Amino acid sequence: VIELGATLEIARARRQTDDGTGVDVALVAQAARTFEELSARVGAQGRAEESALLRARAAEGLLLAHEHTEASRVLAAIQAPTPMAQDGALYLAEIAGMAGRPDLVMNFLAEDSLGAEARVLRADAEAQTAPAERRAAAIEALKEMLCDDDPQVTRRAAFALLSAAIEFEDVAWDESAASIVSSEKPDIERAMRAERASLVGDLLEAQRILLPLAGRTSALRRLRDFAGLAGEWAKVKDRSRELIRRDGDPRDRLA
Repeated sequence: VIELGATLEIARARRQTDDGTGVDVALVAQAARTFEELSARVGAQGRAEESALLRARAAEGLLLAHEHTEASRVLAAIQAPTPMAQDGALYLAEIAGMAGRPDLVMNFLAEDSLGAEARVLRADAEAQTAPAERRAAAIEALKEMLCDDDPQVTRRAAFALLSAAIEFEDVAWDESAASIVSSEKPDIERAMRAERASLVGDLLEAQRILLPLAGRTSALRRLRDFAGLAGEWAKVKDRSRELIRRDGDPRDRLA
């Protein structure tokens, strides 16, 4: 019963995140703690694989609650059994990718992991961490996956390509990938396009792209950041005031 309640809370938070509505971070963080406690309990009973999966679920909840440092800590403590069922290993790798831990993605996926999902997760990790030559090879592999027969693989490859493009200036923005992401998550594609503009130094364009999403607190906070980088202090002040009015988050008082 305890696990069911926590599962439902994280599923609700996932839907709310996808819809762009507000997540009750306190509730989803508590659900994550529940999974972490359950993981320790079943781990003590020698059920290593189940413990690892519960811990990954805890990390997913912490990510949804915007506790990225805690999510990374939880994931790093996972001792995945070897061998592990392919579906379980893929889930661990997926959550590690969401947490920005490509090193753990590679740890969770065995070198001989087969299937398109494993390939795209591995290529995504390589694109985020490998030296320039290996990164370039990973980018090419991801581009090929845009034509995969499995739509889930094409979506992941598209998102991975855009993620690399907002992290590394030498990775070109891929319009084919952007079209795939935009077809399902237009607001995410818009936010990533704005990050790309910021990365290449076009802060006015970054604000222009993101401005239609200003009704979302996360987007308004990033708009405030872009304005600060551009030295537009009047906009910084106005956006900080609006953020405080909406959320009263101490981070915005310090901006």
